Amino acid sequence: MLVAHARQSLTMGVAHAFVPDHGAAVIRLDSDIERNRQLVQRLIGVCDQVQHRLPIVALGHPQSGQEDLAAQALSNGHEWVDVTVPPGLVSEADHWACLAPVLSRLAASRAG
Repeated sequence: MLVAHARQSLTMGVAHAFVPDHGAAVIRLDSDIERNRQLVQRLIGVCDQVQHRLPIVALGHPQSGQEDLAAQALSNGHEWVDVTVPPGLVSEADHWACLAPVLSRLAASRAG
């Protein structure tokens, strides 16, 4: 699993070497929809460069812009999986609790 945060300091160069080794990319979205869009665009660009299509698992609150981001990912050949974090759940543990069952289902579906 490759995890990316929507931060200004994110650099994807190192990920180029590792993208083909992962079964999915998890992105953590925040309320800055433009920065989220740029993150998805950069991830898609990395995948294009290494010719690998990862399922993109998007973890975020309802106001993260997932619908538009999903359309962007799907139009570029990526599977999109929404993981909505309910309002009020802000801790890392809360986020991982929302994400864990989705990753388990994704891994099980890939295993056969």
